[in-house]
Amino acid sequence: MKQDLLSPNANMWDQMAYRIQYKEHPKAGDKWCIYPTYDYSHCLVDSLENITHSLCSLEFESRQSINGSYHWLVDALGMYHPQTWEFSRCSVSCNVMSKRRLNKLVMGKYVNGWDDPRLLTLEGLRRRGYTSTSINAFCEGIGVARSSNEVCIKNEVLEHYLRKELNDTAERRFAVVDPVKIRILNFEKYGRKFVSVPKFPQNLDKGFRDLEYTDVVYIPKQKFRLEKKKGFKGLVKGGRGRLLFADEIECVDVKFDSNGEIDEVLVEIVPKQESEEGKAEDEKRRKLLATFVWVSSTAVNCEARMYGPLFKNCVVDGVEVHAEKAAKALGVDFIDIINEKSLEVSNILIEPSVAQDACIDADALEQKHFQFQTVGYFCVDFESTKERPIFNLSVSLRENKSLRA
Repeated sequence: MKQDLLSPNANMWDQMAYRIQYKEHPKAGDKWCIYPTYDYSHCLVDSLENITHSLCSLEFESRQSINGSYHWLVDALGMYHPQTWEFSRCSVSCNVMSKRRLNKLVMGKYVNGWDDPRLLTLEGLRRRGYTSTSINAFCEGIGVARSSNEVCIKNEVLEHYLRKELNDTAERRFAVVDPVKIRILNFEKYGRKFVSVPKFPQNLDKGFRDLEYTDVVYIPKQKFRLEKKKGFKGLVKGGRGRLLFADEIECVDVKFDSNGEIDEVLVEIVPKQESEEGKAEDEKRRKLLATFVWVSSTAVNCEARMYGPLFKNCVVDGVEVHAEKAAKALGVDFIDIINEKSLEVSNILIEPSVAQDACIDADALEQKHFQFQTVGYFCVDFESTKERPIFNLSVSLRENKSLRA
């Protein structure tokens, strides 16, 4: 079979069918050293496997054009003729999708395997907490283009589809990052054993859960300061605040440890007024108070893996681009712009009901998701156990541009 050296398509200029490569095959070992080339084997394999539509990105367009080598070879051999279609490659900002680049990241141990939640492999997305429906919605939403061979989609678009789904499906739970201890001095008089908390605050019809309430609770340390400063919305010494779905509290004192660090914050529950006028006054005042999530003394300590963009410095000419393009613009290798802070591991306190769901089957199609209120959407990691719960940050509650690498 001779090709056409006079063809306007360079892919018809006497291409090679086989190549010799003295390299051990990953499965067959060193039994042979002759391998078919891509241009020779691609169309034949498609035909032999009865592929109806062969889909490729635009760099293969000349090979698969009407006067290209793909169609010429199957026609010359009288074989079944698949349909071909080319489309633009999809890239996502602050990441890479090239198999060669992904392989370099994994083999070089820059990430923790092919299922590292920072990668956009299907295994990585699954472990991060992306559902099949959110990925399909993303693909449907961005569509297919042929305008160029590179369409870069902002990472926030991918996150949007997961966030939109989890907002409706992920039950709310309380979790506290970097906690400070709060002791309620008059709990015995005004406290109660349980607080009824909605699973979905925006839809009360989905039910409630009972959250244990104790004389010691924990709130985020960033929600407490010794002195009030302009713009601070939290609890200060001598000030008041609200425990979400629980009580209004007032800080009366602060205890320090031997190092001068805050040991515990002493508060009192502000009793509710009984009269109708008093109730109205209480309600009006509470709306102006800072409100914060909390967990009781029965909270479980667990590991939270906070994932951010895998690469930094990915803005070129004011536009967010994928890591390969960003590295090229900077004149460096894409490895050089890896974000060292793309994974931060924190210890957080969670309510006990969450820990009970923290041990899942590693073969489960999709993980259990929660919204840790005011923190983000999380899923149970495959390495999690009931003794040591592990949660992965799937997506933040909302896009926060100030947190970008």
